[in-house]
Amino acid sequence: MKEKLDRLSEAFVLAELGDPLALKDLRRCLDELLPEAPEPRFAEAVAALARRIDGLLSGRDAEPARSWEAVEKGIHELLELAAAGGPAEAPPVPREFDAEILGGFVLEAREHLDAADVQLLALESDASNLDAIHFLFRAFHTIKGAAGCLDLAAMQALAHETENLLEVARRGGIAMVDRAIDVVFEAVDAMKRLTDDVEASLKSGAIRPADQGLDELIVRIRETVAPNEDGRAGQVPASPLPPARGADKEPLHSEEDPPSSVPDSSRRSRETVSVKESVRVDADRLDRLVDLIGELVIAESMVSQSNDLRSLSPGGVLSKSVTQLDKITRELQEMGMSLRMVPVRPLFQKMARLARDLSRKLGKPVEFATSGEEIEIDKTIVNCVADALVHILRNALDHGIEKDAADRRRAGKPAAGRVELRALHREGCIVIEVQDDGRGLDPEAIVAKAVEKGIVRKGEGLSEQDIFKLIFLPGFSTAAAVTELSGRGVGLDVARTSVEALRGRIEVQSRRGQGTTFRLRLPLTLAIIDGMVIRAGRERYVVPTLSITRLVRPGPGQRATLMDREEMLSLQDELVPLFRLGHLLEVSETADDAGSQVAVVVEDGGRRAALMADEVLGQQQIVIKSLGMDLEGVPGISGGVILPDGQVGLILDVNGLLEHRAAAGSRA
Repeated sequence: MKEKLDRLSEAFVLAELGDPLALKDLRRCLDELLPEAPEPRFAEAVAALARRIDGLLSGRDAEPARSWEAVEKGIHELLELAAAGGPAEAPPVPREFDAEILGGFVLEAREHLDAADVQLLALESDASNLDAIHFLFRAFHTIKGAAGCLDLAAMQALAHETENLLEVARRGGIAMVDRAIDVVFEAVDAMKRLTDDVEASLKSGAIRPADQGLDELIVRIRETVAPNEDGRAGQVPASPLPPARGADKEPLHSEEDPPSSVPDSSRRSRETVSVKESVRVDADRLDRLVDLIGELVIAESMVSQSNDLRSLSPGGVLSKSVTQLDKITRELQEMGMSLRMVPVRPLFQKMARLARDLSRKLGKPVEFATSGEEIEIDKTIVNCVADALVHILRNALDHGIEKDAADRRRAGKPAAGRVELRALHREGCIVIEVQDDGRGLDPEAIVAKAVEKGIVRKGEGLSEQDIFKLIFLPGFSTAAAVTELSGRGVGLDVARTSVEALRGRIEVQSRRGQGTTFRLRLPLTLAIIDGMVIRAGRERYVVPTLSITRLVRPGPGQRATLMDREEMLSLQDELVPLFRLGHLLEVSETADDAGSQVAVVVEDGGRRAALMADEVLGQQQIVIKSLGMDLEGVPGISGGVILPDGQVGLILDVNGLLEHRAAAGSRA
């Protein structure tokens, strides 16, 4: 129950009035809650909320804004009711099939459907792509067979009707354009929802209500396949596709009759590709394995750097064995971390589908391109960064790309807009960029809106980067009207919050009339970081290497006091705020002699500062440990680490430190 309530709350936070996809997601969350209602009053509240959202979806609601407020109030009431009464256990539902079999079906169905999205996008660019049609046919045929064996009637029926349409397309009876490809896209989406229903039923033991729109979709599929007045089915292409020879098990093409739509280079690459055997592993087991490897690394460091071992002769047997153990442990650590890494390709494929749908909804032709899909990143980061990319893509297509093709031509641009999503390695981190060739950000309009909202004062001197940062503030938007996709000033705020929660940062570059680039800098993994170990007094801290720009031992005349209050450090004619870690973190016995101290210059979100420490102890890879609920959320601290001597050090959150120091300065 708690997980479903959390999902409902999250769906509402991400939703915008008028966005049908978000409203449908809210509706599905309510459907998940209904079977687990702990009392009649809770069930009535869920039903009332569902009616409100149905009214908003249908467009019959005369006062949508007021209804949206009622939805927010209703969700709060549900949370209060759940907290007061406590969730009741869902009644068990007899299962004829083993849960493991159904779980395997869910995983395989999702793989087929994600791949189907990719093939549909390829087919939309080239309607004669026979390979894509064959792949789609086999995907739905496979799902239909498995669903039939598991008595999943709705999935079997939808897969069967879609398979019929694709069979006609395989034999050249209908072109996969316009209505035909649209209904297959809808079928994929519906199959994904039905797959989610199977998984939800497995977890809760309750059967979810049937999808009310499924019958309508099946009717539209049948109408697309139905013969026209001239006796032929649908739209016949000018150059009919060659019929497939044999059943769904035939090869995609043969050596004596290769399809002209497949280039020779593609055929050669397929001949040399070898299929690697893979094994599915439970995610919890994998995480536990990685945690144990981290513990092993810490234990090995404590042994190898112990005073007892150092007192032994360096060429002894024990010393050589420990050196070999260190080598094996490091290799095991790298292998363990690689198990958490997944390519960004599936994420990029989902964004390609989103861009396609938004382009059609907005009536803006857009060319969507990707690069760097083979780059790998921690699976946890992939899951969390998806929300940020959704909001950034919405912003790029709704606000960035010009709506009028004539305006683009006058500016020397092609009629169709271009959005590129790319991933690359840079400076020890993963960088994901979303670039559009649209109108770009208007600094004057941003400043004017900020002045109107009282965020900045009129005439206040702001750099271009300071102006661009304003678009990430909660509720900030320069849109003249609220649309189905944006205009409430919520999206980019959510994107920034999501990225910063991953210890990353988001940057913006824009040129008016030429386009905008959003750049997400993310760590490779959330489990290990490269850090610089420093000492302040008797305490040791770790500063993430990505945040450090330079180390400086301040000389005479480099330190100054601003307005008798704030210390500054002079770096090449630039004054940088100087924070003494001993004072900032209330550490005793910090050296007073600044000449023997080291300034660690850090940067976050364009802000620079110098952290004064007593000593820099060196750089090393750090296995991050949670500090527990009691210390969670402490400003300036993001986690803990067990150092090689067994002592605990704290990982500094540079952004949190700067924010905390700024808040303290404003109060003073």
